Amino acid sequence: MATLLFVRCLTDLSIRLVFSNVTMSRYEDNLHVTEIEPIMAYIRSSMRATELSEEELANVQRDLEKELKEKGRVFISKDSGLFEALK
Repeated sequence: MATLLFVRCLTDLSIRLVFSNVTMSRYEDNLHVTEIEPIMAYIRSSMRATELSEEELANVQRDLEKELKEKGRVFISKDSGLFEALK
């Protein structure tokens, strides 16, 4: 979370070097996933999935299954936003 905050601040500062009026609108959201296969399908479809071995993918799946069993869901946070910049 601290890394994300740093990136947002750095982006904000970079934009302010060029634009005098900058506002940021955030949209925070999250998912409560109750099935593992959709998450694994999403991971496998990503561009970086080829960097993961089958053993690493199996470890991810095992960890997700453990969390689902313990908590009844897998929590995925989503945080996106929009910078508006006017000269």
